[in-house]
Amino acid sequence: MAISTHTFMVLHKLSSYFIKKYGQAIQQDTELNTPSVVIQPMEPVINKAVNLLKRMDPNYFQGVRRIQVSPASIYYGFVESGQQKDPSVVNINMGKIKQEGGNDETAAVIAAATTIAHEVGHVKSYNQQQGFVGGESPAEAEERRVADWIKQNQGRLQDLLG
Repeated sequence: MAISTHTFMVLHKLSSYFIKKYGQAIQQDTELNTPSVVIQPMEPVINKAVNLLKRMDPNYFQGVRRIQVSPASIYYGFVESGQQKDPSVVNINMGKIKQEGGNDETAAVIAAATTIAHEVGHVKSYNQQQGFVGGESPAEAEERRVADWIKQNQGRLQDLLG
């Protein structure tokens, strides 16, 4: 059904009025509404971990902007909020994960996947007014859920783990 020129002009005027009266139009962050995730810089082990998580749930990364490989951290992974911080960015210390895993690639992929899952648990619990709701509980629950899924499906994941 086509919108008449008159109807279109009325809608445009109303839209302009509300934007002037109430400020900027609310813009959807389309980057967060897709199941795609960017890995910066590209890291092969993290890429395998991401593919493993997407195999579990193709929409797993909806709400996550990117995975940032951050070597300068004492943590395996972290997320941040506050001024100039993006709570939808998952930071992963791949050097620490590889070191702890004794440079075993299968162990590193599983450790990266469960670490990413932990941080995604935080991302999904984030509320703009309250911050990361639930402390460690949502993150630990997500980490356990992913670890259990990996154990149950390890035979079908050899292409990503081996």
